[in-house]
Amino acid sequence: MRKYFTCLMCMILLSIAAPGHSCFSPKNGAGWTYEELVTGAEVIVLAEAIEATRDSDIVLYAFRVVEVLKGEIVEPIEFDAIGDGVGTTSFSDHSDKRFWATHIGRSEFPCCICGPNHGFEIGKSYLLFPDSFGAMKSAELIESTDDDWLKYVRKAVADGT
Repeated sequence: MRKYFTCLMCMILLSIAAPGHSCFSPKNGAGWTYEELVTGAEVIVLAEAIEATRDSDIVLYAFRVVEVLKGEIVEPIEFDAIGDGVGTTSFSDHSDKRFWATHIGRSEFPCCICGPNHGFEIGKSYLLFPDSFGAMKSAELIESTDDDWLKYVRKAVADGT
């Protein structure tokens, strides 16, 4: 019992000490499978990262929409991340079986930000689910039009699933 109390106190103290990096509610999409992500997202776009602006430890990324796969989007699209962490794997155009496992994506899921910390490389393309950024697969690097994740999402959206 004491162990649980100590852990609870640490979490409370961390949330007080670093309120900018703590949260009380996970980002939309947190815990979703890839099927739930595609069906639950209102908007899905293929977009190119075009700008990164740093303010202290926060980086604001801007994107240019290349293709709208689902929903309606108003440009510019912007997202922020903490630090410079950029997951650079595309899981071999998402043909790697590890990608298709639950809760695996290119981005890290660090403590205290309630979702993956999606960082981006300028000039690269990403399949974005802007309203569901809590899902691990919501900002995957797309390196070719033959990418398996891109093909899966296009087909699922076309089929209405």
